[in-house]
Amino acid sequence: MKDKNIAQNQKTEYNEDMKRRINPMVDCVFKAILGAEEHKNLLIHFLNAVLEPRGYKKITHVIIKNPYNEKEYETDKLTIVDVKATDNEGSYYQVEVHLSNEPGLKKHMLFNWGDMYQKQLSEGDGFEMLKPVISIWLLEESLITDSPSFHHQFLAYDPKNKIILCEDFNIHLLEVKKWKKKVESEEDRWLYFFKEGRNLDADAPPEELKTSEMEEAMGVLKEFSEKEKAYDRYRNRMRALSMVKSFENKIKNLEVEKDSALKEKDSALKEKDSALKELKEK
Repeated sequence: MKDKNIAQNQKTEYNEDMKRRINPMVDCVFKAILGAEEHKNLLIHFLNAVLEPRGYKKITHVIIKNPYNEKEYETDKLTIVDVKATDNEGSYYQVEVHLSNEPGLKKHMLFNWGDMYQKQLSEGDGFEMLKPVISIWLLEESLITDSPSFHHQFLAYDPKNKIILCEDFNIHLLEVKKWKKKVESEEDRWLYFFKEGRNLDADAPPEELKTSEMEEAMGVLKEFSEKEKAYDRYRNRMRALSMVKSFENKIKNLEVEKDSALKEKDSALKEKDSALKELKEK
């Protein structure tokens, strides 16, 4: 009887362990979902969900340029985590996830797009060989504060004359925080998954996520939850991200203190100038 109780307790502990919540927007998990060779179909589905409704050609095949490698995440070291791929037409894709909006993030987006664009050419290649680069940024926090839309597309566009300079430039922002819980498209389904994934039970997903692609993506979350080695990688990444966030907050606080000190100094100088002016007038 005692052995049976012990076994029951162990089973209960195991079941509780099975329910560990995993955030799909943590970089190592995100890349395991969209950047792994065995889940290449998920990347194709995600790209089509985001791009096809906006006039892009349907993608049927991709080659992942930097496949997910679990060894990259065995320590707390923060590396650049994105998904790079090309399709059967030669277009390039970059998908990146960010949990917080770092200072200069907008310029970072332009830099990363430009870096991928210019790296297509080898010495002696002509510019006509360049192919479009479509960059998709999945942001947990809102970046475009003066618009309620969760999806923004940026082009090299002349708004006065309504002319696109070159169709090669494409940057898409998906702001997860702005997305409302209403699934009307495959893009909505992905936004639902990324926004609520950490709160969902992979064994009992909501009706909106009962599709083959979403069940496969939920399976990756389940793997990170159940397998100790994968969960350790996840915890290490969370710990490292927390340290970075803490450091960023300290920097922000120092900047606020610096601005406050400069304002006080400026105010004191103005008072001094005013006092000197009064003395001279007397």
